[in-house]
Amino acid sequence: MIKELFEREMMKKSLESSAERSTDHNHPSEMTQCARQFWYNINGYDYSDLPSLSMVSIWEQGHALHEFLGEVTERIEEFKEAHIEKVVREEEFNTGGHSDLVVTMQDGTPYVIDFKTTGASKFKQVKKHGLPDDYIWQTNLYMYMLKQMHPRKYKDLDTAYVLFINKSPIPSEIFEAQGKPHLKDNTSPLYEVKVEYDEDLVETEILPQAEYLEEVRTYEDPPERELSDTCKFCPFRSLCLGDEKDEILKELG
Repeated sequence: MIKELFEREMMKKSLESSAERSTDHNHPSEMTQCARQFWYNINGYDYSDLPSLSMVSIWEQGHALHEFLGEVTERIEEFKEAHIEKVVREEEFNTGGHSDLVVTMQDGTPYVIDFKTTGASKFKQVKKHGLPDDYIWQTNLYMYMLKQMHPRKYKDLDTAYVLFINKSPIPSEIFEAQGKPHLKDNTSPLYEVKVEYDEDLVETEILPQAEYLEEVRTYEDPPERELSDTCKFCPFRSLCLGDEKDEILKELG
């Protein structure tokens, strides 16, 4: 009985949080998102596929870790300034949101820091294969918007760090208890990837995509499908794929 009560309210809270997200401007995380999903979202369509409770639990763990890292940020003396959830905005293409953290070091060097909470499998994948393109786009867009908003203060903002947090690391104590060797780097729940500002990427790919999304807002009907692995997790997959859903998702693996 108690389990069902918690399950019900967990799902309701998750859906309420999703509904509270503003749709009057384009978010940096939407730059690499399917334009069809974007169209459904900004036009107020209800999810045709609700997230699993396991997914909701994963998201909430991520939110809790973000809050914890915000508290830790205030303790770091090397930061001369630290702006948590820094508002960023680009008016021409109606793009904006919040950067997890923007800091200025004691020597005056500014950085964008983006927190990414992930499971053990994704954590290992990033360490082995590097940063996914969508994170590169997102951090570059944050840097671009900050440069536009505060040209004097952030004229030298040319570097961002994506800080990954493994939500399910294997503690070193487990290795020790089993008598197995371990390396500190292999058991740390944190891993950083440096991203250099790429003006060419911003001008030739990111801003044109931002302009396209603003155009999509004027469409009376959703844009064409863009089939990819992300379809498997789209909250509108049944609405988008219709009777072909099972067959298409099977083909996508």
